[in-house]
Amino acid sequence: MRNSIIKSIFLTGFSIISVSISAQYLSMREERPKIDKNLKNLFQVSVNQESTSNLNFRIVVNNPAQELLNVNLKNQNGQLFQDDIFHRRPIYSMLLGLERLEDGIYTLSITTNYESFTKNFVITTEELGTRNGQMFLDRKVEILDAQ
Repeated sequence: MRNSIIKSIFLTGFSIISVSISAQYLSMREERPKIDKNLKNLFQVSVNQESTSNLNFRIVVNNPAQELLNVNLKNQNGQLFQDDIFHRRPIYSMLLGLERLEDGIYTLSITTNYESFTKNFVITTEELGTRNGQMFLDRKVEILDAQ
């Protein structure tokens, strides 16, 4: 008798948890927009330097499937400098500032559930000289690959 009561309590609890998980899964599926498979092929990312005199880049993502965007920036050692998730929009634009980063190689990754984009940058600093005790530096960014 005692074992059957324990089994009943266990089965009731398991049933409640299962129904709750199923309801959460269904609500997540309903919130997600239906995606036309042809829209996935239109995913594009453009990366353009704002000006050759600064280290700012305008990132524009054409995301017609309106997937969540995960944007991260890492150095060559895997250290994460930026990790953002952006809401579903057909077009997303952001400014990526690299001034605060030290010299080195960095990888920008933009991913959705179905698409991914990566771009590698190298940041270098060159000393131009000193005048009146003030050092002048030239910082540059070079895009290593085009994808």
